[in-house]
Amino acid sequence: MRALAFVALLVAPGFAWACSGVPCGFDSSLANVSVPANTPALAVDATYAVAPELDIADGGFELLTANGQPIAGSVERSDDRSVVLVRPLQPLTAGQSLVFRYPRDCQGRSKTDVPFTTSSTQPMPTTLGSFSVKAKGHGTVSIPGGSSCLVGVGGAYAQFAFVPAAELVPFLAVTRWSLLIDGKVWAREPPGAVGANGLVATIPYYRARNRVLEINVPCAPQTLGVGVELGQHTAELQGTIAGVAQPLTASTAFTLACSGPSDTPTPIDEGGMSQLPTPGGCSSVPGMTAALVVLVFRRARRASVG
Repeated sequence: MRALAFVALLVAPGFAWACSGVPCGFDSSLANVSVPANTPALAVDATYAVAPELDIADGGFELLTANGQPIAGSVERSDDRSVVLVRPLQPLTAGQSLVFRYPRDCQGRSKTDVPFTTSSTQPMPTTLGSFSVKAKGHGTVSIPGGSSCLVGVGGAYAQFAFVPAAELVPFLAVTRWSLLIDGKVWAREPPGAVGANGLVATIPYYRARNRVLEINVPCAPQTLGVGVELGQHTAELQGTIAGVAQPLTASTAFTLACSGPSDTPTPIDEGGMSQLPTPGGCSSVPGMTAALVVLVFRRARRASVG
């Protein structure tokens, strides 16, 4: 019972396992790229990319010209609080060299600057692209958790293929992603995580979580609590351009089953727009998670004793 409770905590839907300290600073998909001048807003992943020392609750991000002149803009959070949006108060000009800055010092380091440029105005996308089942089956699948960030269990899997619409490609650097299974969020990816090739950026070494182009669930027992059971499902991929309220969507039906011959899945290809560090191994459990694990164990022990 205790072991099941522990694993259930590790593989909860959307769970992110912090494997080591987050770098002091932030990674932005804007770095050295070009975005259309009519991009409604600029985006930074606020869930993991900003270290605790960088307090983004009170704003802080600045938009500057290459020679340091400020460009007026509002700073806000996305509806799900996972992204910081900087919305220019006036339209940007095509051909500009700009700097996205977090001006506060972090552990004695200098200001964090992210250079990027603006390109010509592009039509706002109306379609997401093609989204379909790439492979499905059952075998040994990887679930987020454990000292190495992933736990291998017998389970069912589905992998998806995505090709972004041509009209969306210029906006990929400011587009964030969600995968919904039967209307419930299974995974999220930060802005810029999907490249023009439809692949998702390699995950940073200090975290492990569900991904938007694959779903892995244990065959048994159901009490592992990943939130998705075996059987027929609908997957909906959502791409939300920074500053746009309504996401672009594409959906497909798929089945998770543990019957028939096993065929351990080939790891899904990754390699999207972002170039993120990928050294192997996890080194620590977040304090809150450790406390929850202890609490689960204690309750399980009391239940068994009583």
